[in-house]
Amino acid sequence: MDTNFTPKTGIKVVIHMTATRITTDYATQLQLYLSTNDSSMDIFMMDVVWPPEFAEYLIDLSPMISPELAALHNPSIWKANVVDGRHIGIPFTVDYGLFYYRDDLLAKHGYTDPPETWDEMEAMALDIKSKEPSVDGYIGQFNAYEGLTCNLMEWLHSADAGGIISPNQTVTLDNPATRQMLSRVKNWFMNGVTPKYALSYSETDCEDIFQSGQALFMRHWPPTMLSLERAGIKFSFKVTGLPGTSRETKFASTLGGWNLGVSKATNNQDAAVKPLLFMATAEFQKFRFVAIGVFPSVSSLYQDPDVCAKIDCQLFGNLRVSPRPAAGSGKHYLEVSRILYTSVNSYLGQKIDINTALEDSVSRIEETIGTYAAVVMAQARYIHYEEGIAKVFTTLAFTGVATCLALMVFVCVYRKNPVMVAASPDFLCLIIFGAMIEFGAICLFVGKPTASLCLAQPFAVTLGYAIAYSALLTKTWRVHRIFDAKFAKVGRAFTSSKLMKYVGIYVAVNLAILLAWAFTKAPQPKAIFQNSRSAYLACTSDADTPFTATLLSVNGLMLLFGSWLAYKTRNIDKEYRESYYIAIIMYNTLIWGSISAGFVFVAPLGHELHFSVRSASILMACFGTLILLMVPKIRAVFHGAFPVVNTSSEEMQRQSAAMQQSSFLKKRPSQACDLDKHTTDVVLVDYRMGKSTLFLGNWRAAKLNLVELKDGILVAFTRAGKKGKPVVGVVLFFFS
Repeated sequence: MDTNFTPKTGIKVVIHMTATRITTDYATQLQLYLSTNDSSMDIFMMDVVWPPEFAEYLIDLSPMISPELAALHNPSIWKANVVDGRHIGIPFTVDYGLFYYRDDLLAKHGYTDPPETWDEMEAMALDIKSKEPSVDGYIGQFNAYEGLTCNLMEWLHSADAGGIISPNQTVTLDNPATRQMLSRVKNWFMNGVTPKYALSYSETDCEDIFQSGQALFMRHWPPTMLSLERAGIKFSFKVTGLPGTSRETKFASTLGGWNLGVSKATNNQDAAVKPLLFMATAEFQKFRFVAIGVFPSVSSLYQDPDVCAKIDCQLFGNLRVSPRPAAGSGKHYLEVSRILYTSVNSYLGQKIDINTALEDSVSRIEETIGTYAAVVMAQARYIHYEEGIAKVFTTLAFTGVATCLALMVFVCVYRKNPVMVAASPDFLCLIIFGAMIEFGAICLFVGKPTASLCLAQPFAVTLGYAIAYSALLTKTWRVHRIFDAKFAKVGRAFTSSKLMKYVGIYVAVNLAILLAWAFTKAPQPKAIFQNSRSAYLACTSDADTPFTATLLSVNGLMLLFGSWLAYKTRNIDKEYRESYYIAIIMYNTLIWGSISAGFVFVAPLGHELHFSVRSASILMACFGTLILLMVPKIRAVFHGAFPVVNTSSEEMQRQSAAMQQSSFLKKRPSQACDLDKHTTDVVLVDYRMGKSTLFLGNWRAAKLNLVELKDGILVAFTRAGKKGKPVVGVVLFFFS
């Protein structure tokens, strides 16, 4: 630079050497300089695979680069410096992995040619080592740093095992060829081809050992050739391409080298760019190679007679370049490389087995480059229709749906039967319809989850429950209001239409919560990881917690309230014991709902257990509801119910007149009168249907005779008793 550049430009270039020769350590220093906008340095040297890592800190050189300069360099190396359309680096030098060997020792022990396969290398190394105990067989850069990643890429390429990351971002490291090749390398440490302490070797260590004559074979970079020649070694060596698992796969060589970039923090951009462009010219790179042996990045120089006089240019033309996984890693290359060299070093050192080394590397690389979720999603498990548990539960679900349809037909056919009239057929149909939705919801959890299925699942489960159990709760609440003295009032009506409004309001509240969930952050298919390599697909979203908690709170409180009401009304209606059965239904649903909630929200339990518990809970709750609610009614319809007694108004008048003399009326003599002088009305009472304005005692269906008194009403009513005999009752209400 001082001879050819500074005199012509007046720009003085000062070179600062890094404090370390370990590539990985230098990367850390470079990150520190660039990320802190340190302007003390203008130009930085970086590994050929680092441009994506540091692109954000370097200026775009595109406007300063001429087409003629770009045409001088290897196209693949040149394009590697383009990141997101910005050209942030210029090739400075290139390196290729080469195979150094002691040709003097090979000749001494009867070998005329270097090994072309790894099998030949092992055999030669073991043979010569047995005769030359002080000489190691094969050494390379096996320490846990970037050098080991370069060796790894050559091993994989030489075994035709493919790369690390495919163009579609799939991590392809774990395959049979890779496993076989790594097992071979590990065996070198076991059988003595490679010394165990080579696990700590870097470039400097390898060069020193080979230079001292203590190694037969060595993997290293091209500049070492000139270094060894200048060192004045006392033995003969030669350089060729690395062996392969076969002769067809030999000469695999990792592309190394360095680029130059200009920091955005530079105080003099124009002055910094000029030496950068000058060092990329063929003139400078040839001068530098001849002077100090730094290999050029200009392709034409490998055909230059002066260059080829110092190196075997034909060899470099035959090398099979093995690129590192920079393209697939993007700005995460340093982390991907770290994962690779730490895992491989640990495996070679027998700290972990081959399964752990490869499986952990694959998953960690996928996580690093951002494709882990996509890869696992493609492999994630879910409940298939052909699985045994799916067949069992879907069959039961379809049975439940068919049962619901049959029961709805039954209710419609017998809706005018006194038993069904007393049971409120409209509410029965709602309960059955809700149960049918719940049964159908089981099928939504079978098959590969999609966005549509994920949206339908909470709607089906929630609305089915809301419809069925709000109708059941309303029935129970009405009975409780009728027979609770605090609420018994003359003139209060509980019509079906009014009660249906309560059901509609409750369902609407649940629907509003579900719609808010859907429009805020609807559930989507997502891989739920049980361990590093096992996942299952489930529907989830970031808004799961607040909306699920809200739904569970609303419906849980409703279920608890319904259980309390059912308990309060459990002893009413002993003929059909409906409130008693409703109490059991509420308790049954509460128990199974609690079991389901306790299991399905624990992700590590897995999709099979989640599906089984959820489905079993729905089936037990819904079948329990249908059996307890409908079986007594079906039996009553077909085996006869207590008839309604139709008593004539004359008989009711006679009974009322006879009761004038009762002790109750005697307490109020002023109330005594001739009942025949008063108007008598007959009113049909049915507390389930709520058609009456008056509800008293345990009188399911009776004829009431209302007799107007001076300051009250005398109510005489009759219902059917045992063996069909009429039972008469009288109640006197006074107006306050």
